[in-house]
Amino acid sequence: MLASLFLVFILYQPTQTTTSMTLTSVQFEVFGKVQGVFFRKCTLKQATALGLRGWVQNTRDKTVVGVLEGQQDKVEEMKDWLKKIGSPKSRVDSAVFSEQIKVEKMEFEAFEIRK
Repeated sequence: MLASLFLVFILYQPTQTTTSMTLTSVQFEVFGKVQGVFFRKCTLKQATALGLRGWVQNTRDKTVVGVLEGQQDKVEEMKDWLKKIGSPKSRVDSAVFSEQIKVEKMEFEAFEIRK
């Protein structure tokens, strides 16, 4: 009996939810005071901490753009960070997300700052 219960326990291991296992990619643009305030560096740090890949860069229009990819729940967490938090000295007026799609595998090796 004990061996049967042990076997059932081994075979029934809780798995991650579908949302956390789904890989997602999304493009973003952040508006406000987001240049000259370490926004890209803080974005790199936050994305890396969440296990995300992609890139971030400044634009000539004084915004910040980029791509996030990774587990859907972590991408959603990062989207909230971009919309509501940002770097300590930044002021985020708005963040726009586009082309959010499910992906089979990640395109990027890491998260990076592009010049």
